[in-house]
Amino acid sequence: MEGFEVTGPYVSALLMSMGALCVFVWGVLSGAFHRADEASVRFCEMEMESEANSEQAKRTCEMEMESDANSEHAKRTDE
Repeated sequence: MEGFEVTGPYVSALLMSMGALCVFVWGVLSGAFHRADEASVRFCEMEMESEANSEQAKRTCEMEMESDANSEHAKRTDE
């Protein structure tokens, strides 16, 4: 069994890769990847919408901060 120490990792890696290939082929043949593009497009659209909402919130916050700063400046000049 001295040779197994050298070839053992290669044999186990080969068996694992063959198992992964079998799972992939099974997934393709069973239709697990059917319409997967639609799910990725929906996810991307949700992320873009979320990003747009966060940018809108940032702009609103910045506008409120500017208006507060302007009103404080106006109060100081009136006094």
